[in-house]
Amino acid sequence: MAPSPAVPLAINTTAALTSLRLQGGGSDLVLPQGLAPDPDRPMGSRANQRRLQGPLVPRSGTPVQVVQACRTSVVTAALPYGAVRVDAASAGAWSAVPNGGLVAPIEVRVTYARSGATQIRQSRISCQIDPNGQVIALR
Repeated sequence: MAPSPAVPLAINTTAALTSLRLQGGGSDLVLPQGLAPDPDRPMGSRANQRRLQGPLVPRSGTPVQVVQACRTSVVTAALPYGAVRVDAASAGAWSAVPNGGLVAPIEVRVTYARSGATQIRQSRISCQIDPNGQVIALR
């Protein structure tokens, strides 16, 4: 799956975040360890592969625009490892941070191409967005 372009998205969630324009972060973002490919299990366990086949189930609380911006940043961070697909869904309510930005829980699944097979990694991450709408951290 080709990465989505970093297109600013308008969002209106609260007075503190009114008209925030979101965009994915740059290539300096680090892929959280739980999403990085596992070199010790190039194809992953069969049980884990089956468990991770269904669609991600979003939980209410984080707007789709925030999820999309965070997904774009994960795509950028995962491509150097051979990612071929990245899925993301809200994992609950976002929270404001003192600097005026926000932190959102996101469930992310990354599929990697591995020697004619795939490795799937899935994890709940925290996606931090600064007051300007730029994704600045993935944890």
